[in-house]
Amino acid sequence: MRDEIVTLALKTAKTPKKTNEESAYYAGTLQAAENLLNIVANLEIKLQGEAKLEEFEAEGKTENFFASELQGDHLTH
Repeated sequence: MRDEIVTLALKTAKTPKKTNEESAYYAGTLQAAENLLNIVANLEIKLQGEAKLEEFEAEGKTENFFASELQGDHLTH
């Protein structure tokens, strides 16, 4: 799928005569495709964070949750 995204990006870049709406559409589709590529990694990080929060809640340590190593900094954008 990554190859298809690169192909679309190159094709879009080589087509200079686009309306603003077309440019916005292609930018949105490329962003959506990139998000789809990263969905598994982002979901894994989200689930790890939720599991860590549940662990802290069970121990009564929710005030320390945001000081942990899982703060969402690893999400792929």
